[in-house]
Amino acid sequence: MKKLNYTEDLLRVIFFWIGIFFFVSGVLSFLGILKPAVNSGIQNPDMLGTVFSITGVLMCIISAALGIYTAKLDKLHLQLIENGTKVKGLVEKIYLQKYTRYRRQIPYRILYSFTYHDKVYYHRSRLVWEKPNLKKGDLITVYVNNLGKSTVYNCNEAV
Repeated sequence: MKKLNYTEDLLRVIFFWIGIFFFVSGVLSFLGILKPAVNSGIQNPDMLGTVFSITGVLMCIISAALGIYTAKLDKLHLQLIENGTKVKGLVEKIYLQKYTRYRRQIPYRILYSFTYHDKVYYHRSRLVWEKPNLKKGDLITVYVNNLGKSTVYNCNEAV
């Protein structure tokens, strides 16, 4: 499976699997296999199945929306690399994104700044899964468009 590029990608996967779990639980409740607990607020298995199924479908819809959003971010990333203006950026900070973990790996993030049309921008990179060979103060290549959107293509090399 491909590495995730954004935190939203991870949320998409989480929402998808939780949505599937709720939907399957709803179907099992409709079939009478999953019964409500004695102290449950909903005692009717059909009502419980409806609630679980709707919750599952809503979570899958959220997952799909996050998928569309990350696809647009990937498309923007590729457009910036192909058509964006190349400028020099300065690495401000490199850190582990501790609360994001996928397949027992924790990604890095690079905070960088650059000047474009006499305005200073501060952005962060996509998720970087290998330790970047950079340190604070290194120059990197940044691709930017006229709206100030930017991306870094190779996060492992200083300029």
